[in-house]
Amino acid sequence: MNHPKEEKIDYNRSKEKLLTFLVAKENAIMVLATSADNVVMARSVLIFNNDLDIYLFTWKHSRKCAQIKWGED
Repeated sequence: MNHPKEEKIDYNRSKEKLLTFLVAKENAIMVLATSADNVVMARSVLIFNNDLDIYLFTWKHSRKCAQIKWGED
């Protein structure tokens, strides 16, 4: 079996590309997908980041928050 050559990932380069993407104003709104009872729903959320910590902003009584909280153990 012929496997492609492994490519090394440059962590610092990948991190910088991600951070550049996150701080771009046109990327302030993203889509978050959640699921419950085998039904997937995707909705827009506002985002903010502090380095690689990414925060999602939405109404705390929204269905997506309920689904995320329901998934906690």
